[in-house]
Amino acid sequence: MATFNELINQTAELEAILEESGGELTPELEEAFDHLAQDMTKKVDGYGFLMRKLKANIDTSKEIIRQMQAAVKVKENNLKNLKEHLAYNMQMYGMDRLAGDTCTLSLRSSTSLETDDAVLLSPYQDTIQSAQNSLPNWIKLKAEISKTDLKAEYKDGDDTMPAGMNYKTTKSIVVK
Repeated sequence: MATFNELINQTAELEAILEESGGELTPELEEAFDHLAQDMTKKVDGYGFLMRKLKANIDTSKEIIRQMQAAVKVKENNLKNLKEHLAYNMQMYGMDRLAGDTCTLSLRSSTSLETDDAVLLSPYQDTIQSAQNSLPNWIKLKAEISKTDLKAEYKDGDDTMPAGMNYKTTKSIVVK
C-alpha cells in the first residue's frame, strides 16, 4: 500500500488530470478516484488504530509509573519509620553506636534552620506592596526567604536572630 504522502500526491495528480480534461469524469478517472478513496480510508484507519494503540500504551505506562511511585513512597516511609524508631530507642538507652557483624548504626546530630516566612517578611510587607504597586498588573513580585543567607548571617544561639527563624537539632541514624 502507498504511503500517506504518496496517496496525497496521487490525489493531486488525479485532480490535475480532471482539471485538464475540463472537469469531465471518465470511467477510468472515476475508478482511480474510488480506488484512491479506498486506499486513503484504509490508511486513515491504520493511523487511527496506531494512535489509539500508542495512547493506550502511554496510559498504561503512566499507570505503571504511578503505581511504582506509590510503592517507592511506601518503602521510603518504611525506611524513615525504621530509622526514627531505632534513633528513638538508641537515645532512650543512651547509645550513640551499635555494631553488628556487617554494619554499624550510629546516631548523627544535624541542625537545620526552620523559618516562618510570614513572620520574617512581615516587617517588609509595606516595601514589597509599594514595589508591587509601582509595577504593571502583569508583573508579580514574589518575596522569599533565603535560608542559606539567613544561616550565614545568624548562627545558632545568636541573640539577634529575628522572630520567625529557629535552629532545630535532630538525631538520625547513619548505617555504615
